[in-house]
Amino acid sequence: MKERTLGVNKRGSNDPERGVDLGAFRTRLADEIASHGSPEGS
Repeated sequence: MKERTLGVNKRGSNDPERGVDLGAFRTRLADEIASHGSPEGS
């Protein structure tokens, strides 16, 4: 795996995404929390 990349395992998915850029993941995560709220409810 390249540096500053990670694997993303979405809940219920059998096929994790590999090689996701850390910056892109952070943006996707922030967008998801903004539209759906955090899983912890805070």
